[in-house]
Amino acid sequence: MRPGVILLVDDAPQERELIQACLEGLELPLEVYAVRDGEQALAHLQSDKPRPHLVLIDLNMPGGGGHEVLTLRADDADLRTIPFVVLSGSESEDDVELAYALGANSYVVKPADFDRLREMLGQLLRYWFETARVPSA
Repeated sequence: MRPGVILLVDDAPQERELIQACLEGLELPLEVYAVRDGEQALAHLQSDKPRPHLVLIDLNMPGGGGHEVLTLRADDADLRTIPFVVLSGSESEDDVELAYALGANSYVVKPADFDRLREMLGQLLRYWFETARVPSA
């Protein structure tokens, strides 16, 4: 798998830590940046920090949630080339439809079990880093 930079956006500290632990457990060449809301995500994306190859974002967050970030992304030609995967606890069809309408590249429901979450993240990363072709920065 090629090395990659991931931006993880989730307002729940426990969820961020769990996802980060899963990603570290995959022992892949990844650099992971984690932020707590959409406002921090946009600040990261507009900073001189490494440009993410993939953004994993929760949909329903206070303080500039996933909806707002996806809306702003749709208006920014540079950000539109970064794959955004909604990683949500919601199984609501309305949330799924809205995420895609706002330009999400994928919508994945977070499994509650650590092992299933790690397996799902491994499959997701293999797809985005080994199978899919995305524009270079």
